[in-house]
Amino acid sequence: DTATTEIYTLSLHDALPISVDTALPILAREEIRPQYVFTLDPQEESFLSFRENLDGLFKLIYTPTAATKIISCFRGEKFVVFKEGHSLYQNQKSQMEEKGTTQTGGSVSCLGLDCLIQLGCDPIFLIGQDCAYSGGRTYSRHSNMNVQLLDRIAERVTLSSGHTEKTGLKKQIRIKGNFGSMVSTSQSMYSYKRTLEEIARQHTGTRIYNLSSHGAELENITSLSSVSEFASKLSV
Repeated sequence: DTATTEIYTLSLHDALPISVDTALPILAREEIRPQYVFTLDPQEESFLSFRENLDGLFKLIYTPTAATKIISCFRGEKFVVFKEGHSLYQNQKSQMEEKGTTQTGGSVSCLGLDCLIQLGCDPIFLIGQDCAYSGGRTYSRHSNMNVQLLDRIAERVTLSSGHTEKTGLKKQIRIKGNFGSMVSTSQSMYSYKRTLEEIARQHTGTRIYNLSSHGAELENITSLSSVSEFASKLSV
């Protein structure tokens, strides 16, 4: 919710701004254009993140599981990446060797991190990767999913209680947060956290930072507590 200034700062430096699909509308409203956007979810609602951003001003990286409407309507360059070891691609070995593979799946953030490492990016800055219900919220207040939640709440129900109700539908886990705190997360977000940690563990030569002071602690990834600390790392 508060990281758009830092993302804009990145875009002014010799950096490669990238985005996951759900963050794309937020960045577009701030006139921040990523160079690459990642998507992998098959749900039709994933298209909502792209419907105002189909002009091809960025390159799209997707897996074959991505929503078909996104792939067919997007007018820019597209690159497909296959999930290594997936049963659906057993007979497409030549295509996988040509197009490239990823070991990750499930979370588009994991896909993005793995691809950036394979592209040779170093350092890598994750912004807002909290892997938790930071502030008791399910989604960023600027996201399409938050707008949908607004549309569903009744007159006497607040947005805050809507988030609380939605998080309560999932089994929550208490885990260690950044800088000594404890945070709540879901089983799915916990699995994404473990995947991010494993990617970082396998690539200890790549410097990876995460600006998310209220989120979960990510092992093998350096947490940044403030904008000033972020700026100091960016200038190194």
